[in-house]
Parts: sequence; C-alpha cells; structure tokens
Amino acid sequence: MKKKWKSAALAWVLTLTLAVGAAPAIAYAQEPGETQNTTETQITPDQSDAEEQPDVTDEVGTPEESGDTNIEEKASEEVAEEATEEPEVETQAEENLLTYSGHVQTYGDLKAVKDGAALGTTGESKRMEALVVNKGDALKDVEGEIMYRVHVQTYGNQKWMKTGEKAGTTGQSKRLEAIQMYLTGDLAEQYDIYYSTHCQTFGWTKWVKGSDQDSSWCGTQGLSKRIEAIKIVLVKKDGGEVPKDEGNFSLISNKQTPSVTYSGHQQTYGDLQAVLNGKVLGVTGKSKRLEALKIQLGQSDYTGSITYRAHVQTYGWQDWVSDGALAGTTGQSKRLEAVEIKLTGDMEKYYDVWYRVHIQHHGWLGWAKNGESAGSAGLSYRLEAIQIQIVPKNTTAPGAHSNYFVKKTPAQERVDNGVQGVYNQVGKNLYNCFNWCVKNIRYYSISGGAPSGYTNPQWYAIWGFEQHRGDCRTYAAAFYQLAKGLGYNARYVYGYVPRAGGGMVDHAWVEIDEGGTTYVYDPDFQYETGRNGFKFRYKTSGTWRYSNYHYE
Repeated sequence: MKKKWKSAALAWVLTLTLAVGAAPAIAYAQEPGETQNTTETQITPDQSDAEEQPDVTDEVGTPEESGDTNIEEKASEEVAEEATEEPEVETQAEENLLTYSGHVQTYGDLKAVKDGAALGTTGESKRMEALVVNKGDALKDVEGEIMYRVHVQTYGNQKWMKTGEKAGTTGQSKRLEAIQMYLTGDLAEQYDIYYSTHCQTFGWTKWVKGSDQDSSWCGTQGLSKRIEAIKIVLVKKDGGEVPKDEGNFSLISNKQTPSVTYSGHQQTYGDLQAVLNGKVLGVTGKSKRLEALKIQLGQSDYTGSITYRAHVQTYGWQDWVSDGALAGTTGQSKRLEAVEIKLTGDMEKYYDVWYRVHIQHHGWLGWAKNGESAGSAGLSYRLEAIQIQIVPKNTTAPGAHSNYFVKKTPAQERVDNGVQGVYNQVGKNLYNCFNWCVKNIRYYSISGGAPSGYTNPQWYAIWGFEQHRGDCRTYAAAFYQLAKGLGYNARYVYGYVPRAGGGMVDHAWVEIDEGGTTYVYDPDFQYETGRNGFKFRYKTSGTWRYSNYHYE
C-alpha cells in the first residue's frame, strides 16, 4: 500500500518532502504557458504576510489512517483543487511620500520618520536645532522640490533650503523657533504640504498649509520659545485628507499680541481718556482717587475676553465684569482700593495679563498678573493710577512680580502713624519732609537687622519716627516712607560709597523717578557733609560715588 500511494502521489505532481527538523515544502502544478520554477518555496517564520500553507500530512494522511480504499480518486480531486488556486503573492509595504530627520538637544541626530510622524520630543524641554526633509520612495521620480526655511535663535529667518539640505544649526545650541515650507514643480501640482510644530509653553500648533508667503510660518517669533517636535505630511490635491488640528494657533509673535485699552473716572478730572498697552491711566502726585475702570481687548484671532473686578470703598469686592463694562462707581465719591484682572478662553491659554497700581502712601506697587489682587485691603488707601499689559504666555514680566498687594500689618501701622505725624508737622511737601529727616534724626549706629514681621525700610523708618535717631539706613528709610506716602515713585537703595579713610563702606539712600530721570535723595549725605543731598543725579560733582547697590 505504501508503494502504491507514493507512486500515485508522484504522478499527481504533489511532492512531499519531510525531513526531521525541516519545514515542509510544496511544489505546485505548472499552469499552461508558465515556465516551470524548480525552486522550492520555503515557508519560514519571516513570511508572516503570506497565506499559511496547510500541513500535507493532515490533509492527505495515509490509507491506513484514513481507511479510504479509493485513495487515488480522492487524492486526484484534492490535487486538482489545489492546482487551480493561485499562490498568494506577498504584498509590498506602501511607499512613503516624504521623510524627515533632525538634530535635537542632548540626543543629537535623530533617525528619520515619515509621513506625519512626530520628529523630536515632547515633555522633555529639549530644543530642535536642525531639520532635513527628503522625498519618499514614492516621489523619487516626481519633478519638483520641497523648500523650507527656519527661524533660528539669535539669527532670525534663515535662507530657503531644498530637498535634502540642512536647515538650522548644529553644535551652536541654537533653538528652532518657527518653520515655513512649500513645494515646487510637478510636486506642487500634485500635492499640498502641511506641517505642525510642538512649541515650548504652547504645545502643538494648528496644521499650516505651506506656501512662500509669510502667512505660512508655523511656531513662534520674538518670544524665545523653542520648537520641540514637528510633523510634516503631503496631502494629495483634490480629495486628499487634511490632518485635523491639535492646537489653536499657527504662529504666535510678539507683533501679534492683542492690544488692551483701558479708561477710567478720577476725582476732580472726571472721565479719563483711554490709553493702551502699558500706558499710565490716572494722575499721580495729586492725591486724587480713581473711582471707576473699563478694560477692553483689541481685535484678535483667539477666543476669550478680559474680565476684571474692583475693591471699592464701603462696598468691598464687586462682581466680575468684562469687555468694556464699568467696574467701580461714578458720582458716589468712592475710591478704588484694589483690582483683579484675568483673561478667559484661548486668550488665557496663550497670553498673560500684567498690571500694577499706584496707591496712596506707597506709590507704584509691583506687577500682578492673571487675577492676582493689586492694591491694598483694610488700609483705606486710594488707588490713583494703573498700568495694564498683555504679553505672550510665560514671557518676561514688565517688572518685579512682588509687593503688588498691601495688607495692614502691625509694622505698617507703626510706619503709617509715623508718616502721618511728620505730615502733621511740616505738611505734605517733599522738600519739607526731606529737611525733617535731616534735622530731626540724630546719627546713631544701629546693630542688627530688622526683626521678624518687619522689612528693612519699615524697621529703620520706625527708628527715625519713634526714636528720632539712627544711621544712614534710618535717614533713607524715613524719607522713603514719606515720599511714597506723597505718591512719588520712590525706591529704598542699599549699596556702597567711598570711606573717608580709604576703601568702601555700606550706605543707604533713596531714588525717585521724575520725568523719565532718576534722581538721588540722600539725607544722611546732607547731614554728614552739610552739602545738598536733595535731588541730584548720579555722578554729580561734589557728591558721593554710589556703587554695587540694590533695591529693598
């Protein structure tokens, strides 16, 4: 039986090769007109895309196992059926349209990715520094170029590069900040190019359709923000699927920052003309209260609004209003004491609002942002002026982000009592207050610094107001508090001046900005030398040489 089965199987052109440890191989019957391929098709684990071949021993068996005495007829039918089936041809992977590689901080050169995949990193704060874009295998024979250029830290907009050329830098630690791309030739006739960048602070941008126009920049400009990753894709014209946006902006630039306009109502002056973008609204040095405020954003491509509320004498915090509505009161002689301002919607996501106020007894406070309270509480201090700015998210603050809200403390109450006592003696006049410090404070060297709960300008001013004695810090601090109470933009300064016997000695004085000029006020200098210490400029002949100073 075994010999008969073997001879029949050979006649039916089914060749079975079974070897210990070897995979089975099958040779198919030759179709008419085909050249016989005598090479066996070896099925291996690598051929994962090919149709799995049946195990011949399971399909045919042996006569003893099957119990079929008409083995020739059955085998003939099965072989004929298999002979009519075309073997499945392995499908080749779809050819890509483009590839792109780059250079990234820490990681160096990155392996190329293709057709919309993300190149770079996210969540690691790593800058992209260079980019190379190439046609994919599917477009090797298509005429035309992929053109691209980048905006680089320090260097700005770079020249246009073409397919396969490097845009950007390596070895210079310079971040990419924006990119622009377009196609030429037949490539441009058949495809559109789209790209999206992942930017520091802002995340993924919208997909931008490439062109050689400025409108096709993608990323940021003028904000010192790095590109961290990029995606690029070609879309077939007339029917190709455009990728869906993950972000809400294509390019954020300091030139595109929305404007902010604000107006108000002030004691004596009535309605104030609107100002914008950081200009001063209100009058300082006249002891006039602001009573109302209106704020409005300029035109923007982003959704959202500006909302704000005021802390008003008698009433406390009012409800939030927005987009030009009035916060505060008119006709009631009620002072504003503090404000809070914030953005909503996409405006909140991509921009910060900064603001600072000028208040009674303190002058200009520090800059607050994004809903923080600016002004005072529980002190009955009037708000006299305000500045407001809109800047891209997490960019440099317009000034110090500190001391923007004042609360009544035991230390401040002692200072205020001392200030008011001097005003009661000499009136609210800056020159008279300066002379009071020179004539009413006796020089005395104070050991140690300010105790807990007091700042240096508070502690040393209290020495002058209550003890009528102290060193240079006392003279400066007392005059600083008096000047602030009059509404001047005064600063308490601590640094060094020449020592009489040689070398340098630490010293304190006051600066006041007036008309765009910084003036020095040094009551201790006048006390010790008898020369004028009231309102002179740095390096004025006959004055001390001030150096290595800071503000407290």
